[in-house]
Amino acid sequence: MSSTDKNIRKISFDILYDVFCNGKLLNPSLNERLSDNPLSEEDKAFIKRECTGTIEHVESIDELINKYSKVKTTKLDRDILVILRLAAYEIYHMDR
Repeated sequence: MSSTDKNIRKISFDILYDVFCNGKLLNPSLNERLSDNPLSEEDKAFIKRECTGTIEHVESIDELINKYSKVKTTKLDRDILVILRLAAYEIYHMDR
């Protein structure tokens, strides 16, 4: 994984943390995080797709996590839950 990929995923994590844990709306968080970063349009599109998709599929992702995890989503640390949701979305719904 390149440093650019790590940076992209960190931005996605920060946006989703804002949405899931701090109650922010997606679009303001996206705008705030993406305007501060000199990313390519392709990278910005990836982040938008990843965040939007994770939110759209959060119920099925949480079902999947609850099925395979000993610790249920309601008991997981918030950071870990966001990471798991993001990872599950990438594995099941993305090709990058």
